[in-house]
Amino acid sequence: VLGPFIPLASLLGRIAVALAGARPHRVVVAAHGPLSEYDTRLLTAAALNGAFQERVDQVVNVVNAPLIAAERGIEVVEERNRASRDYTNTIEVTIVSEGEEATVSGTTIGPEPRLFLGGALGFGIDLEIGPHMVFVRYADQPGVIGRVGSMFGDAGVNIANMAVSRTKEGGEALMVFSIDTTPTEELVDALHDVGFDDVRFVELG
Repeated sequence: VLGPFIPLASLLGRIAVALAGARPHRVVVAAHGPLSEYDTRLLTAAALNGAFQERVDQVVNVVNAPLIAAERGIEVVEERNRASRDYTNTIEVTIVSEGEEATVSGTTIGPEPRLFLGGALGFGIDLEIGPHMVFVRYADQPGVIGRVGSMFGDAGVNIANMAVSRTKEGGEALMVFSIDTTPTEELVDALHDVGFDDVRFVELG
């Protein structure tokens, strides 16, 4: 039962720590839905494993990830909730760091299974997780999606999938997409130059 959710928890840990942008001091891993009736400690270890990947100077796996968290004084909280709002089962990972907090959630779909991002930074997102993910937070206004798409196209970076969510019309919005290749430094600089200051690239491949 837990097996398909282990790689999902690991990816969510990597995404959450990248969005938080700093060393975590608190990690919360929550299981929602029927999944919560099982011993989900392995999912918590997988999320920690993902959060520590390429961020600590030692080999990390699901066995030693909880020990690394304890050694570094990181508080780890595990939650279970029988209710799941949008999907049958959902895993939610929250990373709290200095001045930042990032929450992401996801689920598995289909027999393979495919791993989907269900939410990020307070926005509902329905997007299959890819090896190269981009998160752009901006003020909701006409033309933004086309402008960003054109910038990636001009840089020769193909957008594989995209999802957009907003708090309200004219409010804050979040654009999340997966791309086929790692973005160039020139593209990153160009995004910042035109006013997209809150852009996060997350490498999961």
